[in-house]
Amino acid sequence: MPKFGFTMEEGTVVRWLKKAGDAVIQGEPLVEVTTDKINMEVEAPATGTLADVRAAEGEVVPVTQVIALILGPGERAPERAAPAPVTHSVQKPSAAAAAPATGGAATPVAQ
Repeated sequence: MPKFGFTMEEGTVVRWLKKAGDAVIQGEPLVEVTTDKINMEVEAPATGTLADVRAAEGEVVPVTQVIALILGPGERAPERAAPAPVTHSVQKPSAAAAAPATGGAATPVAQ
């Protein structure tokens, strides 16, 4: 997702003007994106074949996240790693960790 302004943090893919497998020429409109301030057509940064479209129409995407690849002749899209599973664990602090450290006087703010 290209960054159109200093404060832009994310953009929404409005519609793809090309689809995966289409030939694209550098500079031609590729995708329409909207932000909180503007609607903009994003131009193809290179000539090649549009591949690995990663952002669907209507999807909100953070700035600098890859939304698609443009491959040159003979190139193949790299394998994407599967996302790591999210695990949540809660640990109770041990008695030693919960006890205040000794050996120093507490400051007035800490008291």
